[in-house]
Amino acid sequence: MLHPHLYRKFGLSFNHVNKSSGSLVCAKENAKELRGVIAENKIAGDEEVVLLNTNFEVDAHLGDDFSHKKIPAAVYCPREAIVEPWLVAMGYQAMLSSLKNVESVHGRGGEVVAITKNEESNLWEVKTKDGETHRGVVVVNAAGLFADKIDAMAMRRGGNCDTFTVKPRKGQFLVLEPTTPEAAAGAPKVIFEQVPNSKTKGVIVWTTVWGNVVIGPTADDVDDRYDVSTDADVLSRLEGEGARVLGARSMSEMKVVGSYSGLRPATDRRDYIIKAEVDNWITAASVRSTGLSASPAIGEYVAELYNANFGQSVGSDAKRLFDLLGEGGVDERKLRGITASALSNRALGDESNYQYLPNLDPVPTLEELKRDFKARGDGKVTVWGQAWQVTHPISIFGMSRK
Repeated sequence: MLHPHLYRKFGLSFNHVNKSSGSLVCAKENAKELRGVIAENKIAGDEEVVLLNTNFEVDAHLGDDFSHKKIPAAVYCPREAIVEPWLVAMGYQAMLSSLKNVESVHGRGGEVVAITKNEESNLWEVKTKDGETHRGVVVVNAAGLFADKIDAMAMRRGGNCDTFTVKPRKGQFLVLEPTTPEAAAGAPKVIFEQVPNSKTKGVIVWTTVWGNVVIGPTADDVDDRYDVSTDADVLSRLEGEGARVLGARSMSEMKVVGSYSGLRPATDRRDYIIKAEVDNWITAASVRSTGLSASPAIGEYVAELYNANFGQSVGSDAKRLFDLLGEGGVDERKLRGITASALSNRALGDESNYQYLPNLDPVPTLEELKRDFKARGDGKVTVWGQAWQVTHPISIFGMSRK
């Protein structure tokens, strides 16, 4: 789901977004499988989802299993879109760097080794492996795969945090590139999804803003929080999934340009863990593959938790911004989901309190980024007045295309 106000603040435009894709959640056997999908979308405030019965049609190029004769039913979600993922994530980092009195340990590249609460100053002290100490009245733990360890450090050092355990879930992806104009024209125009279960949304097939076709992710629980390797057997299975969706002919006109994997910070609980603890501590954990889409709503919710629990204890520019965002988002009682949050802010027009965030410089077009990436040759591009290392595989594959 797009968040137009926030994306504009990042300097992003519709050049960086495929705003008209939508998604199809396809049933395997019958429409009953889709009842939960429709119900959850309605709860989230998305009233535009449509149930397509057996007589609906999809793109003619798709594989036999995805013809209207083989799909018993599907839910069409028109508001789902495809974005350039690295630019959105870096937009948050650039925005954070522009704010005063807000410290990001992640932004400084420090591994946390100790957390203490100074009772005299009432400040949290977060010590990193490089010897630095970061101090603040309020800490927001958004440490992803290591959020449980960070919370445990705080609990041992004077906090009162509820415990949870991160269980990394590996997702592997296969990246294809069309080899002919016909293959490029036949790449999926919508996002193809499976009916989700309690563990995963299943394998998805989509076309990136760069024109690559991506198949994935898998969902395998692992123990190693650093293991981002890929497995040949798994990638072969994804290639088969691609042939099922796209058809053998379309697959023959695409080449595999690479693969990658990522670790999602799943926990021993299904839902997000977003809560305020005593002693000026907020935890935002267990945010898995929906994190990019959900991040605006999560940010608003964290701001509301901040205001409700700790807002009177901080006097700084950070407090002013949290106040504005908390009030300018959706009331917590109405924060039903990402879609509702984004739509409510869009309905506010220019009066949305996102207007109080600074405006970042416009982001170069995709073609400009691609030329810059190739010309530099160091894996970086220049955005917002400085060179940034491109870290997301989708972005690297896209910027490397001819």
